[in-house]
Amino acid sequence: MFGTTTLPLKGIYQMSYQYSYAWEKFGRAIYSLATVQDEIRRRLLVIFQGDLLVITPEHLPDRIRGDYQWIMHRLNKYDEKYVGEKEYFLSNDGRYDYFMSPKLEASLFRIRRATAVKVAEKLFYIWSVLDEEFRSC
Repeated sequence: MFGTTTLPLKGIYQMSYQYSYAWEKFGRAIYSLATVQDEIRRRLLVIFQGDLLVITPEHLPDRIRGDYQWIMHRLNKYDEKYVGEKEYFLSNDGRYDYFMSPKLEASLFRIRRATAVKVAEKLFYIWSVLDEEFRSC
């Protein structure tokens, strides 16, 4: 699964190995979230463009997939930083389309700080579940 080697282990040992990739990525993301000296939305942009860029719900245990999907819904809610950005940059021939902000960047630009804090709290919760399962082996 996802480029990992299957070990001949049973039960929880196999589970911890299966999610070790997500555990590592979320651990690094939480560290960056805590140590990068910038506003919360900017820190979220840094970790989602870095460590969490490659994480999908399939990398996570079933019980926390919904939390991750909630996060991704919030971080992909808007497709323009300001009303009219699409109209301004999109053209019939596509020459200026690359100036458009990605959904992640646009959403983080527009969400409230309180929402960004909720996203950070859910990220920590996901990491704590992964860490608990990883360390219980």
